[in-house]
Amino acid sequence: MPQTRPPSRAIISFMKGLPRALLFGASLSFALIALVPIVFWLAPEIAPPADRTWAVGASSAFALFASAMAIWWARRLPASSWLVAIIGWIVGFNLAIFIVEIVFVAFLSGR
Repeated sequence: MPQTRPPSRAIISFMKGLPRALLFGASLSFALIALVPIVFWLAPEIAPPADRTWAVGASSAFALFASAMAIWWARRLPASSWLVAIIGWIVGFNLAIFIVEIVFVAFLSGR
């Protein structure tokens, strides 16, 4: 059986900035999600039924709080290279949208 070695210090220090980049990407995503009530106000024909408007408000409030918390935590983590930052921002942005979309659909479906 081949023997595996732990990752080198260079790889570990290179990836230290990944959590910071993921949080910054997620904070941008959450901030955009918090704008959903404004979109529904501007285009009422796409708004959910009246008995589900609480879900829009709750999701928006959660997204705004999550955005603030993500920025607060990200500022305290170490930074690394630009490559890790760019990849982390993209992944964090899309991952946050995916997670909030699942929660938002669950609230609107009423199950």
